[in-house]
Amino acid sequence: MFRSRTLMILFIGASNLEALFLQPLDTRIKPCQNLYMHVCGKASTDGDTSKAVFENALSDEAIEVIANMRDPIFDLIVMIVKNGGYRNPRDCSAEKLGRVDSLGKAIAYGKVKDVTMNCRHSAQTCRLSSRSLSYGEFIDCPYDAIEKTFGKNVKKLVDNYLELIDVDRKMKNFTFSFKRFNIFNAAENNLINGLGSFTEVDPEREGFEADLHERLFKCNRFSPYFNLAYSKMLLENDIYVSGKGLEELKDMYRLLMNEILEKVNNSAVVSPKSRDTINNFFRKDVKAKIGLPEEFYNTAVIQKHMDGYRQHLKGFDTRGECQLEMLAREIHLVRNRFIFANEKRINQLSGTDNHEETVHEHNAYYNGKNIFLLPSYIHIVKKELSIGMKYGIIAATMAHEIFHGLGLERGDKRHLKEVRRTPLFREAIKCYRDYFGSFCTTDSKHVECPNGNKKKEEGFADVEGARVAISVLKKLLASKTGRHTRSGIRFPRFSAVPLEELKTQVNYDELQWFFVGLALQDCSTADDRTLFNSFKDVDHPRNSIRSNAIAMQMREFTEVFNCRCEDDMHHEELCEGYPPAGRRGTGNTCKNAMYVAVNRLAGNSSIEVGFDNGAQILRLDLSFQVIFFALCFLLSIR
Repeated sequence: MFRSRTLMILFIGASNLEALFLQPLDTRIKPCQNLYMHVCGKASTDGDTSKAVFENALSDEAIEVIANMRDPIFDLIVMIVKNGGYRNPRDCSAEKLGRVDSLGKAIAYGKVKDVTMNCRHSAQTCRLSSRSLSYGEFIDCPYDAIEKTFGKNVKKLVDNYLELIDVDRKMKNFTFSFKRFNIFNAAENNLINGLGSFTEVDPEREGFEADLHERLFKCNRFSPYFNLAYSKMLLENDIYVSGKGLEELKDMYRLLMNEILEKVNNSAVVSPKSRDTINNFFRKDVKAKIGLPEEFYNTAVIQKHMDGYRQHLKGFDTRGECQLEMLAREIHLVRNRFIFANEKRINQLSGTDNHEETVHEHNAYYNGKNIFLLPSYIHIVKKELSIGMKYGIIAATMAHEIFHGLGLERGDKRHLKEVRRTPLFREAIKCYRDYFGSFCTTDSKHVECPNGNKKKEEGFADVEGARVAISVLKKLLASKTGRHTRSGIRFPRFSAVPLEELKTQVNYDELQWFFVGLALQDCSTADDRTLFNSFKDVDHPRNSIRSNAIAMQMREFTEVFNCRCEDDMHHEELCEGYPPAGRRGTGNTCKNAMYVAVNRLAGNSSIEVGFDNGAQILRLDLSFQVIFFALCFLLSIR
């Protein structure tokens, strides 16, 4: 329940940075000893870390606006909850869909994770595939030949799908394309639930409707409708980053892209032929999707779609123990009928999937064609932070996503075909693999090390992205005109708070705040061993080492914090995917601390990454305690 927003009340009178992050920096630990613990060492134990506040910045603000909205489909959900139709989401999830012969219906209802049916009227084609389960080439056949070519189960799947989606029975004249896949695995292991959080709602509690809004705001299962309803209201109330802020984000993308392509164009691993291919790919094919998808600004189209959902659900029965599940299915059914009829998707985030994703997830990602920075992720630019912190958060992330298009081995990147064969690039792959595979556990238990092959892609994007982001920040700080010298693009400042107006316990410059922002996003109260286990099968480095690993790959960190050779965070031998032509030996380092790869792998590195018991509780000075108890008294007499 709005915990992060409620706790913000407690920070009246605190510094503007502490008010946002909920915990001060841990000045007992120097950045050169452990950047992560310096920034996150006093993280709150109740779950409201700076990371949580950062991720909930938009949702907390948005729910204040939408808490009292009146909406007919929301009213259906209220009645379902009052009637008890929300208590058993796990049992209800597979209701009438947990069999092979019902997979087509499950796809139409948006219930299947990894199987898609994508149909186009204009081409009179339907394509059935699975990203992880299918194999071989697509095979085309007419409707009448499906059973003979692929068997009765695939024929049943198609018929069930057509029964729900093709209300005019036009698709039997289409050409169907299939890849072979294990249909039994698809039916048994891929059903989407996503309604578990609703069981925590108490309909007896006064104002429980606000709890429903909090869950619906980021719920994929209801997102086809509530993406529209919520975004319409939030646009009307000017909640999203918009206007100048949105334009500055687009300028930042252009500056970072220019910086990255300049680095690529001058690299020893890029030939003239590859240079042209890479530049054409990024200049012509890759698009930045910042904030809401463009279609959400067309209010007439949004209203038309909302009316379609409302009309379809006008007579929906709210009685029954599985009605919350059934309503989510019907909403996705309307969504998939819209797409089939119009061949257009309002929400591009879901690609060709038959299930929708919320536009309010806190995320940024690259999908091979577009770079997405969702509204929740960019909302931080509205907060009162220094320019260095905003670049450490937003610019580093944006550059990270661009570098996924220049990555080491993942994906079939034709524009990198020649680059990936060069000896220097192969060296970089090994360097990043070994480096991110060396961040082993440091507690007294047996030493475990991450899989460097799994971590290297995200680690590469982390490091290379941060290097470019701080390069752009340095040019901003050195600029006398506020514009990039060659491109003329204005450097984004995002209404940042000047350093002299920051009230903090440290006197950092903007480059130092950059690294604080970089680490801030990963603050967690979990210990390193717990995080290691949680991230074992995840591509990203775990929270407790991620910002440290980036810092130790950057000369800039060593320079701005004046780290010594014996400091744990002093930069190590540098990995570089796109080294400059004609320059060697850039990775040299004098670091002689115990926290280096050979010691990390042996389990005798010296760094501390755990939280001490109770040390992370905020220490309030006397004047702040007076304010706190005064507030409690005032609230108690209301």
